Amino acid sequence: MINKSKDSYNQLPSITRLHVKMDSANEIIKLYSGSFMLKNNEHEVYVYVYGTINYQWFPNCQAIYNGEIEDISSKEILQLTNDYYELIIDNTSCGKCMITNTKGNTNNKKILIKGLFTKDFITGNKEQLVDSVNFSIPNLKGLFCHVIKDEINHPNLVMRNRQIFENEYFSLIIDMSSDYKLRWEELRNKGGYILLYSGILQLKEKPITFTEARKILMAFNHFISFLNGRRTSSVFSKGILDNLEKWTDASNYRIEPYKDAISWTPDLPVSYNDLFNNFFELWKNENDEDCLRTVIHWYLEANNHKGLTEGAIVMAQTALELLFNWLILEKKGVTSISKNAADKLRELLSYIKVDTSIPLHYTELRKYVNENDELGSITDGPRVITYIRNAITHSKKVKRDKLKNIGKIERFQALQMSILYVELSILYILNYKGQFNNRCGKGKWAGENHELIPW
Repeated sequence: MINKSKDSYNQLPSITRLHVKMDSANEIIKLYSGSFMLKNNEHEVYVYVYGTINYQWFPNCQAIYNGEIEDISSKEILQLTNDYYELIIDNTSCGKCMITNTKGNTNNKKILIKGLFTKDFITGNKEQLVDSVNFSIPNLKGLFCHVIKDEINHPNLVMRNRQIFENEYFSLIIDMSSDYKLRWEELRNKGGYILLYSGILQLKEKPITFTEARKILMAFNHFISFLNGRRTSSVFSKGILDNLEKWTDASNYRIEPYKDAISWTPDLPVSYNDLFNNFFELWKNENDEDCLRTVIHWYLEANNHKGLTEGAIVMAQTALELLFNWLILEKKGVTSISKNAADKLRELLSYIKVDTSIPLHYTELRKYVNENDELGSITDGPRVITYIRNAITHSKKVKRDKLKNIGKIERFQALQMSILYVELSILYILNYKGQFNNRCGKGKWAGENHELIPW
C-alpha cells in the first residue's frame, strides 16, 4: 500500500468487497434456510423438508442439504432410494441431488435427512436478464496491477489490487480483498480454501443472461487456473438487477485445496488483459477451446505432481505432444519430418525460440547425461526428458533398470524443464509479451528468476 494526495485519492475507484461472508479458512457458507421439496417423478416420491442448504469445502467443494421430514410413512421411507432427485424451492427446480442419509423412525414422525447436489445448485430465476454478475474467487495468488482504494478499512492508502479484463463485448474486474495478506497467511497455515477475490462481470451494450455469464466465466476459470498454476474458479455467482439479487449459482466447480505451487506469473504488477483477450478469442473456436482445456488440464496435473514426479513427467509429455500437434501441424501447417518424441519436442521449442540446453546449475542432471552413453551425442532437454519418460512408461525390465539409475533430483529437474516447455508453448500460442518466472532459473528468492519471453 502507498500514500496518495487527497485529490488523486478521491478520484480512484473503490474496492469491490467480497460478495459472500467468509471470515476464516474452510468456513461453511450458508446458502438457504427454509422449506424445500425433493421430487423423483419416476418413483412418484415427493418429500417435503424444512432445513438448510450450505456450501462445504470438505471432503468436496459442493452444496449440501439437511433437514427434517414430518408425517412420512414407513412405505414412503422405503421409497427413498439412491436415485437422483430434483430439489424444489418456491416451485423452482434448483438442481439435481442425492439422499445420503436418513435417520429416525415413524413412531415420533420425525425423520432427519441429508444429501448433496451432484453439480448445479441455482436459486432464483436464472432466465432473468441482469445488469451484472458478482462472484468470488478462492485460493488465487496475488495478481497486482491497477490502483484502487478502500475508504473504510484503509483510508488515505491505495493498493494495486485490481485486474481488469476488457474487450468490446464485456468488462470483467477482479479485486483482491484488502486483507488479502492476512487471508493468504491463514490459508497457508490451515490449508484448504478461503475467498480472496471479488469480481464483477458486465456486458457493455446489453443485459447479460445466465448462459452468457457462465460461458464467459468458464473460460475465465481456465485462464486464472493457468495463471495460478493450480485449479481455482469463480464461485457464488449472483445475477444483479437494480441492486437486487435475481439468481445465485452455488454449483460445484473444480477447485483444489491450497498447496504451494510454482507459477509462471512474475511477482510484479502486470496486466493480463491482452493475454486473456487472446485466450478468449481462441476459446470461441471449438477445436481451440478443446485444446486449451486439455493442455491446461495436463499442465495443472503435472505442475501439482499428480502421480508423483514420475506421473507428472508423463503428463507434461502428454501436454507437449498436444502442443506440437496443435501449434506446429494444425495452426502453422508445418510439414514435420520429426520421427520421434524428442525430435518433435525439439522442433516445437525451436519454432518458439526456446533454448533446449540443460541449465548449467542442474548439475545432477547434467552429470547423469554425461555419464550415460546410451543417450548418444545429442543430450539436450528434449532428449533427456523423453528418455526418462520412456523409461517410466515402457515397463520392460531393461526400462525399469534404467529408471532405477535415475535419481530423484534428476527426475525432478527433468520435470521442471518439461513444465517450463509447456508454459512457454502456451504463452507463445497466446502471443504473450512480457516477463515470466523461469522455474528452471538458479535464483532462490522472489523475482530473481524473472526473464523476458524468448520470442
